Formats: sequence, C-alpha cells, structure tokens
Amino acid sequence: MIHDEKASTRPNTLSHSGEATTAPGAAIYTSPLLKFYDWWVLSIVSTYAWRCSTRDILVPFFRAHVGPHRHLDIGVGTGYYLQHAGIPAAVSVSLVDLNPNSLVAATTRLGPRPEPTECILHDMTTPLDPVATAGPFDSISLFYLLHCMPGPTAAKAVVFEHLKPHLAPGASFTAPRSWVSDRASDTICSAG
Repeated sequence: MIHDEKASTRPNTLSHSGEATTAPGAAIYTSPLLKFYDWWVLSIVSTYAWRCSTRDILVPFFRAHVGPHRHLDIGVGTGYYLQHAGIPAAVSVSLVDLNPNSLVAATTRLGPRPEPTECILHDMTTPLDPVATAGPFDSISLFYLLHCMPGPTAAKAVVFEHLKPHLAPGASFTAPRSWVSDRASDTICSAG
C-alpha cells in the first residue's frame, strides 16, 4: 500500500512561486519505461557515462551501508539495489518516491518481507512527515535522485535538511559521491 502525503503531488510544472517543480521529472517513469530502466541507466549510463559499475561498485556500496534495523530508500527506481543488496529479513524497509510506478516496481522486486514494506509517495523538496514514517532510520540511501531534480546543486541540498530529522544516532547515509555536492554532504554529515 502506498501512503500519499498531501504535499507530494504537484499537477503543474511550476510551483506557486514560479519555480520548476519535480513532477515532470517523476512523470517519465511509466511502467513501460521502467522495464528498460535497469538496462539503460544501471548498465549503459552508469558503466560508460559515469564510469561506475553498478554490479562491481554500487551494489556492494549500497549493501555495506544498510543498517541492521530500519532502512529508508529515497528515489527507488525499479528496486534493483534493494533486490541485489541482500537486505536481511530482520531489516524494516521504507521507500520514498514521487512516482507510484517506481514504488510498485521496487516493492514487487523487494518481495515479501516479515514486516510490510512502507511506501510513501512524496516529493523530497518538501519535508517528510516524521509521523508518516517508521523512522528514525539507521540507514538512508539516496541513489539516482538529485540529478532528476530541477535547479542548481545548491538548491537540491534541501533534501539533506529534510532527511536529517529521520536519522537515528550513528545512522549511515549513503549516496554516491558523484551525485552529492560537498556542501550537501557536509550538511548531512553534521547530523552525526
């Protein structure tokens, strides 16, 4: 079941202030497109454009940073990392994405778990309601989201401010360095 936060759906491409919203970037991830997503993004783009092997580098990186109790994955894509990371059954998993197709794909790929996977339809340019999540989380992952958001890198750092309240003490925050600016990384690392 997908929990839809009121602030998460934006029908227009412009906000009330005239700034670009994230809705158009999320809308392209239709069910048919997601069938090609892994091949294109995780095989071709990651390997040849970003020169970072999904299988040899990113999956082990993701796996190494999943906490022992509660994990939050932001911008879930197809759930490829969740499936290939071998997340232990004891870990409670929560997913956040602006696209319901991605949440369904990721939940399906993750498969049945002892505790149901929490799915939250939400735009991370707005704060995530702490009451709506199973947090705090001892690990949060953020792969392949920032480059999909409109605006300059500095404006995207708001995502990190929105995640700080959801980190448990000593939590692990994981995002490939190439997608995280130094300033944004400093913001999240100061959470402890």
